[in-house]
Amino acid sequence: MNVKGLAAIVTGGASGLGGATASLLASRGAKVAIFDRNAELGEKLAKELGGIFCNVDVSDAASAEAGVKQVVAKLGAPRVAINCAGIGRAGRTISKTGPMPLQDFESAVRELERLMASGHFRGVEIGTNVKGVVIGDSRFLPFYEAAEVLGASIFIHPLHPTGLDRLVGPPALVQLLAFPSETALSVASLITGGVLERHRRLRIAASHGGGGFALTLPRLMFGWSHIGPSPGQRTPVEQARSLYYDTLVYDAPTLRHLIETFGRTQLCVGTDHPFAIQDPAPVQRIDALGVDGELRELLLNANARRFLGE
Repeated sequence: MNVKGLAAIVTGGASGLGGATASLLASRGAKVAIFDRNAELGEKLAKELGGIFCNVDVSDAASAEAGVKQVVAKLGAPRVAINCAGIGRAGRTISKTGPMPLQDFESAVRELERLMASGHFRGVEIGTNVKGVVIGDSRFLPFYEAAEVLGASIFIHPLHPTGLDRLVGPPALVQLLAFPSETALSVASLITGGVLERHRRLRIAASHGGGGFALTLPRLMFGWSHIGPSPGQRTPVEQARSLYYDTLVYDAPTLRHLIETFGRTQLCVGTDHPFAIQDPAPVQRIDALGVDGELRELLLNANARRFLGE
């Protein structure tokens, strides 16, 4: 959408996701109106962006109506409205070596903004659930909104998998059996939870070839066709083919199936380094497929670069 010259309202626009959204819209030529209750931050950012600040409580209809009237008077009729209003508690969200947890959305968004602004990061790694809540749950939408606005890539790796009470055997079975099913559930939740439909520009990659998701997808597709799609909604297969997956499946026929299922542009070479079950010869495993030079370049280089936003 071309927003140049349009009046745009951003609620919660004084900081966090709202601030990043307001800045992005202003950089694309929009006339930004920041709706927030933090006058100090809101007025400062509005001045920097050449927009206006409106002291608005979006939970109060009269306050919101007064804010809109102010926008109309100063910027013209608003053509864009993005809601980023919300409250979160501060807390540590990332360590020097660990992935990004999502328990505290406002802090997670601020940390994501800091990382992307540094110029040293292409994105973040997250787990498949947060304290048992799968990542496709709607409560995580603020994080995905921020990632989409900031152009951050998201890599998913299984963490604290479900079904551990069903495993019979040595502890290593967690990585061998529970991780693939956990990853499949998390990827499916991004479709069934509506994340991929709401945020079609997200770049998300799933580790371990998406776990068992490729074999689950036809069943999901069959059920979707009987439930009845919403108008304009992409099929589960179309949504699945918008994601990226690594090639870490240890088996040439399985890898060939992933390429056929998800598309030759969606697979990136994976190793699982530095873990004990890392693939010591990932390039040779791809070469064992006997693929053409173009596909080899996609799998070993081009697809990963595209996932990382290059």
